[in-house]
Amino acid sequence: AFSPGPGNHSPTNINQGQRRSGVPSPLSGRQRSASAAVARRSVICHAAGVNPVLAGTSITRRILGHGIATFMSNWKGFSVIPLVAGFVGWLTNYLAVQMIFYPIRWRGLPIYKIEGEPLGLLGWQGIIPAKTLKMSEAMVNTTINELLTMEEIIQRLDPDRVADILLPSSGQIVQPFVDELLADKPKAISNFASNFAADSEGYVQQRVAHKFLRDLTIDVQKKIGSICNL
Repeated sequence: AFSPGPGNHSPTNINQGQRRSGVPSPLSGRQRSASAAVARRSVICHAAGVNPVLAGTSITRRILGHGIATFMSNWKGFSVIPLVAGFVGWLTNYLAVQMIFYPIRWRGLPIYKIEGEPLGLLGWQGIIPAKTLKMSEAMVNTTINELLTMEEIIQRLDPDRVADILLPSSGQIVQPFVDELLADKPKAISNFASNFAADSEGYVQQRVAHKFLRDLTIDVQKKIGSICNL
């Protein structure tokens, strides 16, 4: 059997001698790889601002831990963010609603203003009040062309209600008919009748005008097809 001489030492004896003398033994390939991986992870964690102790835990815990640490580092500033964001959102919505409906009449310096537009050179009008005419025309056209016909709308009118609405202006409505009816009569009679018809405040005039407007509405309802071609 081979017996090591004084100058020959086995690997086991060398490692034992290094441990006894305090000299670190050389690392194996697997140990060097593990050490390098730990070092890389430590560097990455420090670069990302993550505690290396938490790096070995799950991703959710790492993210949660990092978020809590970041929030606690400036909790007053982070707490103000939702309050400021909520106030800004409320203010913008409030201003948007106000600018849609108000002011009803245009306010500002009348230097330059386009009719039907809310914004002028130095002024503003609510969007809906500014576009009332255009929106009304669109609604009427849609109602007449797609929902109802003019004949159906006229047929649904209440003659008495129409007469009550038109009664304050009955003098202007009745007077042309009186003038046309008495055109061939003496001037004195036609002037008297015209002035009498123009006065819509008298009891007799109101009674006559109300009956006239009511009968006129009924007649229009009966002959709407020949009167209007819409």
